[in-house]
Amino acid sequence: MCMLRPRDVWPCNQGRYPRCQMNPDLDSPQGTSLINQSSPNPFSMAPYPATTTATPEMAALVAQISTLSKLALDMTKHCITLNESIPAVVAAQVDAILNPPSSPKFAEARALTPDELATRFPPGQGETQTYYVVCVGRQPGLYTSADDATAQISGVPNYIREKKKGRLEALNFYRTLYNRREVHKLVDVIPDD
Repeated sequence: MCMLRPRDVWPCNQGRYPRCQMNPDLDSPQGTSLINQSSPNPFSMAPYPATTTATPEMAALVAQISTLSKLALDMTKHCITLNESIPAVVAAQVDAILNPPSSPKFAEARALTPDELATRFPPGQGETQTYYVVCVGRQPGLYTSADDATAQISGVPNYIREKKKGRLEALNFYRTLYNRREVHKLVDVIPDD
């Protein structure tokens, strides 16, 4: 294990970085390599006598350095992966903006007014029934079946469909959105090929 001691660190690169003992190409100021070339372990330190006992503090410090080295290596790998994936992500986003996915096109048509809708559901009929109010869809209006309401909004962007209890509550919800100009009838446009 390579251990840096204060006398082993000297400035290089204009005094900004310590020299690393692990690089055999860097020689000490005395002209002798800090790596023991004759040892079976190339990372054992020749000029330093081996200690037979390590203090608990030193062992804890060595363990922390080992853990930090592993984390630094993992971070480097993640940075390299991220750096390689960024151009692909940006290219995919630019492609999505320039070439949006094809979706059905719609044109807006005249929707039923709240009064016209009220004549289709006269008073006394379905006062406690559950209604599905479609305000943005193929045919805005009131529906008694969730499947019928879903058919009106399937594939429609920014659809509005609400479940209401009773005829009056459903008609009032439709009237409120109609008065705010939020009721839109969207019809499918068939492209000319």
